[in-house]
Amino acid sequence: MEFRLEGMEDEKRKLLAKGGLVEDWNRLMTRDLPLEDLTWKDGKLYGEAVLELARSCMVKGGLLEYECYDDRKKPQGRALLCLSDWESFPDGLLQGAHLAASDPYYEWYAQQRLKDGKCLYHLCADESSKCKFKLARGDRREVVHIQKWRLVNPLAMMENEYMRKLALELVKRLVEDFVPAARVPEPTGRPPPEAPGGPGVGGRADVTGLDRAAKEAALEEDTRGERKPQERRKKGDGPGVPRGSVGLLLQQKAVERREGEKEKEEERRGRKRRSRSRSRRRKKKRRSSETSRSKSGRSESGESSGDFRMPSTRGRTNFGGSAKSTPGGC
Repeated sequence: MEFRLEGMEDEKRKLLAKGGLVEDWNRLMTRDLPLEDLTWKDGKLYGEAVLELARSCMVKGGLLEYECYDDRKKPQGRALLCLSDWESFPDGLLQGAHLAASDPYYEWYAQQRLKDGKCLYHLCADESSKCKFKLARGDRREVVHIQKWRLVNPLAMMENEYMRKLALELVKRLVEDFVPAARVPEPTGRPPPEAPGGPGVGGRADVTGLDRAAKEAALEEDTRGERKPQERRKKGDGPGVPRGSVGLLLQQKAVERREGEKEKEEERRGRKRRSRSRSRRRKKKRRSSETSRSKSGRSESGESSGDFRMPSTRGRTNFGGSAKSTPGGC
């Protein structure tokens, strides 16, 4: 998926120059958001199930676009919100920071009333004009009722004029923080390096190096000449096997090879046993974690406040980081 737009091409070139791939660029632009998260959700259609839907897809630092309404409940464009956390999950109350609005009047309203924790966002399970939710008496924070909403990424933001500047700022930050993943080197087609000992040793024609060693031993035997029988025979060599002969060398090599294979087999079995032990511990820990999450999920509906999931390490980099460095303070 290619995306070409002024300003974005410069950032793409920077990412590629840092060792990134086209796949990294596409992931950065989409933030790994599935298509269903980019579609509009309507509280009137989902009813109370809209809360579970929101909890399944919303993360800290996620970007939410919603339809705005004026005091008379008439449409007033769209606005972009950076999500922070749940204020109260059972009530459908969200914390977040306003980033931008398509309507200049709503933008002015947001700058005056929706800044610095002065407001909360309510996910309505019906038409926003019919929503009866109100904050407790004495809580002077503004409540913005949201009926229709969706999550967005830089690619979707670039399609909307009022969000393009923010999209470019976000992409610049992501490119600046990008660190390329370790790559597996591509095969070069060259033959494998020769084993120590020179050409032929360890190659296809002489895998063990015995042929070369045998030739060298035979050459050495020829240069030494005849010896006395008692010198040629050594205790433990076995009958009829002269000391230093090719037969003895091959015999020694075979013993060494069997011992080496035995050590490798024992090491392999040890690794297999350790791997099975780690696998059993991981399964036990996973079962314990699933049980804990199950208990937590059953009790969470009765709590006054939930928590957003943290974004995954791939693609869902927090738009905000620190409040000082982020447009809109998210």
